[in-house]
Amino acid sequence: MPSANVGEQVYVPVARIDAEPNTPFALVRGSVVETLDRSVVVDLPYGIGQVTVASSLIHKDVGVCVLRIGDMETEDTLLNPIAKSVLQYLRLLVPDDQVNYIPLRTTQELYALYELLAPSFTHFVIIGHGADGNLIFSCGQRESGADIAANFLARYPQPRKFISLCCHTGKSIGGFVGVSTGRGNAGHHRRLPGDV
Repeated sequence: MPSANVGEQVYVPVARIDAEPNTPFALVRGSVVETLDRSVVVDLPYGIGQVTVASSLIHKDVGVCVLRIGDMETEDTLLNPIAKSVLQYLRLLVPDDQVNYIPLRTTQELYALYELLAPSFTHFVIIGHGADGNLIFSCGQRESGADIAANFLARYPQPRKFISLCCHTGKSIGGFVGVSTGRGNAGHHRRLPGDV
């Protein structure tokens, strides 16, 4: 449950506000004006004003980075359109400056970029191909979820949330990311070791 101090900027889900405000995003950023037992009073923009919300519903920081793992064969016809669609939905959630898109093809790029980007983002969405619990990189290179998790934790030990939109990377990917069963690209969140 995130706690917040007076004056701190936090994000509040619009769906949890009693009124029906007209806002451009699903998460609205405002300033905490009062802390109560298990809730906070937040002053929100867009004419909403002060609202009381449960502390468990606020987010101190939200940033989403979409990592598209390309293969040079299906980037233009499959992966890029999926990435663009996901980006459009994310831009309904939070402002553009809190969403980033990075195309890559190799594990070396993935690890180098993660080390640079992890401090700036709270969530990572991975779009690419998967098989047998592995992510597939350019030229057929495969990396298991356990190896990816170990490499990520070695580079940045703070917990981050991961969502994989790669086929066949569900339960067998070993604690890294959870995704679809079968051939579809719809998944669920699974936590990295140490995630809170």
